[in-house]
This record gives sequence, C-alpha cells and structure tokens, in this order.
Amino acid sequence: MTSTAALATLLTDPDRNIRLRAAMELGISQDAAAAPALVAALGPELDSRVRGMITWATVQHAGEAIDELVALLQDGDPAVRHQVLHVLSKIGGREILPYVLPAVADEDPQVAIKAYRAAASTDAPEVVPALVARLGDGDDEQRDQLNRALRLLGAWPVEPLADALAAEDPAVRLHAADALAEIGSPDAEPAVIALARTTEDPEAEVRLAAVCALGELEDEDSVEVLRQVATGADQVLARVAGRLLRSRAARAAAAAEEAAAVEGAQGAVQG
Repeated sequence: MTSTAALATLLTDPDRNIRLRAAMELGISQDAAAAPALVAALGPELDSRVRGMITWATVQHAGEAIDELVALLQDGDPAVRHQVLHVLSKIGGREILPYVLPAVADEDPQVAIKAYRAAASTDAPEVVPALVARLGDGDDEQRDQLNRALRLLGAWPVEPLADALAAEDPAVRLHAADALAEIGSPDAEPAVIALARTTEDPEAEVRLAAVCALGELEDEDSVEVLRQVATGADQVLARVAGRLLRSRAARAAAAAEEAAAVEGAQGAVQG
C-alpha cells in the first residue's frame, strides 16, 4: 500500500487521474496525517472532479482537518474561503456552527452564498439571526440563495422574517416577504397576520411580494386575506389575488378528482 506521504506528493502530480486516485486513497485511509495534505490541496486544485474527490476525502478526515480548515477561512483569497465553506457544508452539524456564523457576513457574494448553505447544514436555530441580517443584500442570485437556506431551516426563521416585514428598509421588507414565500406552508403560516399588514405597505413591490407569499400558504386565514385583497381598491393586487385564488381552487378540484378516482379504482378492485 502506498504511504500517506507518497500519496500526499501525488496530489500535485500533473496527471489529474493520478491526483484523483491519490485523493480517493487518502480518503479511505485511516491515517490522520492525510488531513493536512488534503486541506493543503484544496485551494490549488483547479480540476472540478479532482477537487470534488479531495472534498470528499477531507470530509472523511473531518475531525483531524477542522482546525486547518477553519484557519483558511481567514485567507485573503475568496476562492479559498469559498472552497473551505463548501467542505464545511459537507461536514455539517452543530460542530461547524462557530466557524460558519462569522462567514455569513463575508463581503464576497459567492463566499457569502456558500456560507448560507453551510449555515443551513448545521440544522441549528442559532444561525437564523445571522442569516436574517443579510436580508436585502446582494443581487438576485445572492438573495435567492439566502431564501433557500432559510427554507431548509423550516419554521425557525419565520418569526424573525415576519418582524422584518416592518423593517425601515424596503429592500429588507421585500426580501423578507420573498423568503416567507420560499418557506411556504405549513411552516410560514404563522406569518399570515404580518403578511396581511404588508399588503398595505407604502411600496408597491413589497405589497405585491406579500400577496404572492400569501399565495404560497394553504391555510384558511391566508385564503381570507387574499379574498379581501381581491376585492380591494388596489387593482394590481386585486388581479393577482384573484389569480391566486382561482389557481388554489383549481388545485383543490384536481386533488379532489384524483382522490375520487383512486377511491373508485380501489372499490373496483375490492369488488
């Protein structure tokens, strides 16, 4: 069997297939000395397949690699920080919580996005304030990725997001409504009252986002709010609310028809 030191040297071989094989063997090795070599290879590796294998191998040695990974979060190169956060997101769990929380505030958009995912992978409510603090930041991609991270955390972000609907910054209010729409039913249903208030926001875009978020909820309270909006003075919102109500009714009818068909088929089989 090739020694760990020899395999570590092969991680810099010009042949990507040799690097790939070396990373795989280091990943299945029981030698803790593999961890530093794998972490050191993360940044320089440009081939996506090899980098993926190095990531996998590093995760196999998570306990030994964590300190060196965390140290690289201070690296001046955003690409290095991004890759480290990718590895940490694969490790996941509460153990990475102290390290990914500061990274959520990273000024580099791609690093921040990766930090959002890593934070969600902790499955810990403690990450919610840091994530909610990024509402309104960045371009559409960054905001969408934050929404996805918040959705993965289920009901935990809902109350802070409902509170953010009253923020001074309209960009924050808009993003909070979009995030609640992403979370949807049943987790976001406690935000119905806050979303109902937001349908009267001074900003038209925020009002529209609130109505769309209500359209993603399935409870009767959200239906009632949409009915009120559909008969309100704001013609744009009224049209949108009307479409959402019709769409919901069509889905309910289709579900009932499907259930009846299944019941009929079961009855025929039993008969």
